[in-house]
Order: sequence, then structure tokens, then C-alpha cells
Amino acid sequence: MLFSPSDRWRSLDNNDNNNTTRSTQAQQESNTSKSIAVSECNGNTKNNLYCTPCKKKFSNEATFQGHLKSAKHIANEKKNKPKKTGSINATGRQQQQQQPQDPAVKDGLNKLKQATTVAKSSNPVPAVGVLWNLTFYTLKRPQNTYQALQQLIETLEILQSSSTPITGLTPSQIMSTLYASRLALARLLCIYKTDTSIKLAHTLYLDALQDKWKIDCKQLIAIAQECDSIPMDGIMAECRKLGIRYIEREEKREVPAPAKSDKNQSFVTILTEAIGMFQTNNRDDDDQRVSFGSDESRFTTSSNNIAIILLNLTTIVSKYETGYQGHIYMDIISEVSNSGNGKMFTCIEMRVGEAG
Repeated sequence: MLFSPSDRWRSLDNNDNNNTTRSTQAQQESNTSKSIAVSECNGNTKNNLYCTPCKKKFSNEATFQGHLKSAKHIANEKKNKPKKTGSINATGRQQQQQQPQDPAVKDGLNKLKQATTVAKSSNPVPAVGVLWNLTFYTLKRPQNTYQALQQLIETLEILQSSSTPITGLTPSQIMSTLYASRLALARLLCIYKTDTSIKLAHTLYLDALQDKWKIDCKQLIAIAQECDSIPMDGIMAECRKLGIRYIEREEKREVPAPAKSDKNQSFVTILTEAIGMFQTNNRDDDDQRVSFGSDESRFTTSSNNIAIILLNLTTIVSKYETGYQGHIYMDIISEVSNSGNGKMFTCIEMRVGEAG
């Protein structure tokens, strides 16, 4: 698992309470196991002084008490003790399993299991709608949200690359659902600041930019690799090439497109979000590396360099979207160019909200 959702959603107080409960339960089990042999022996004192572990009957109390202290009795008691403890632990597990589960969560888990099976069948289309409509996130189940989205993305990628006709979903529906699923999973992963989750989020964002907005991400990384040695006008020229499909489409409009009500359909919004996700506090942080492409043609560069290229691209395309002020992005680029490594992206965090 990439993260532990139960710990993520549980408050500190609940954690403490749960730890106390587990400690108390463990102590109770320990005390119970210790008392089993005694109860079996002492409880049978009234029953002709019979010792169950040793399977032996005594004629009087004094002899019986002396037997309880003998090495033979203690050895027999130890032999029986693991069995009894195991029985108690099994009972505890059964009680935990029998605890009531949120019906919505139970229903969602059943649907996820069924949809996963269907997704791996010869006709995975029916699984798409089920996986898309699962509401684990609202039920505070991020691990299951991750599982559902990951399975949905894998299924849609298979359908998208299929050479046979797909019944039930159009190519447009597959692409739009895949795009939204990648963004949703990337945003979820960004909540958990681990190397694994951030790297996967990077890949998801790049895939979304390439599939939806037709950004050549290998070229994007190639430019990012050289951005320290390319003059600003050269970077802007290369960034215009990256966004040329979008730019040419928008330049053909006689009337500017209205502002997008769905922010996922706003190129500038997604680019701005991506800038914030790729940026790090230190430009020289070599741990934040981004790769794209297959093993044979993999491109790798620093996360911050990608953020710089995306910032330049945003500056170019922002003039085509209603409600955004392109000159503010240009001001941000100027501030980034003049700032030191440690303060490199402070201006982005402070100013990028002003542009939209």
C-alpha cells in the first residue's frame, strides 16, 4: 500500500483511545490465560480434588495444593496454556470480525471486488461505470479510493489501446474518463507526501497533459533538461511548440471561448495546478527527479525544471482563456529568474492565485 488510510483519517485522540483499548484487551487476555489452569484445577477441588492438566485425582486438600507446586504439574500446565491462549485469541478475532461494518463501505467493497474481476475479463467495459461511481473518498476510505481509481485507469488504458471495436463506450468517453481519473488519483496521492506517491502523481499529471492537451511530454522533459542553458526567448519559443495544438485551435476562434465552469477543462487551471505539484523548495534537490517514457527511451530531469517550463507554457496560453491575466504569469517568470534557489518558487505560491 502507498499509505495507511486508517491512520490518516483517525484523530490523535482516537489513536490514543484505540491504543489504550488494545493494551487493555491484551492485558485481559493475558490475565484470562493465566487463570485457566487454576480455574480448571481449583474449580475442581470440590469435584474430588481432580487436576485436569495432569489428569490425576487427590485424596485431600494438602496433597492437592502440594501437587500444584510440583514441576510435573507446572510442565503439564504449560503444555495446555498455548492451546488455551490460541483459543482466546481466535475468539477475539471472531468478535472483531463480527463487529458491524458501515453498510455503504461493505457495499462499496463488494462492488470493487466484482468490478475488479470484470475488469480483468474479456469484456471489461461494464466495470468502468461501477469503478467510476464508487464513493470511497466520501466514506473516508482513501486506500480503497486509490484501488478503485488505479483499477479504473488500468482498464481504460487497455480499452484505449485496444485494436478491436469497443461496445458501450466511445473513444471520447474513454479519453475524458481516463483524464478525470488520472487527475483525481494524482490529487489524492499528493496528500501523502511520500516519494512513491509523488512520483506516481508526476506520471499521472504528465499522462493527463499528453493525452488531453496533446503536450509532447518527452519534448517537455527534453526542454526542461536544457532550460538552465537556454535564454528566455528560446524557452518561450520551445514552449509555444509544446502548446501549438491548443494555440492553433484557439487562434481560429472568432469569439473568445467563455470561461470554463468545469475547472478540469481549463488548460490554464491544470497547468497552474501542475506547477504547484512539480515545484520543490530547493532547485538543487536531486531527489526530486521526474521520468517519462519507456525504459528504452526514458527522459529524466528535475521536478523544478519541469515546473519552470510549465510556468512558461502557462504564460503563453493564458491569454486564450477568459478570466486569466497573462501579464501576471510573465511577472512571475521575471521574479523566478531573479530569485535565489531557496526562494525560487516562493513567488509562484504568492502570485499565481492573482492570475485567475
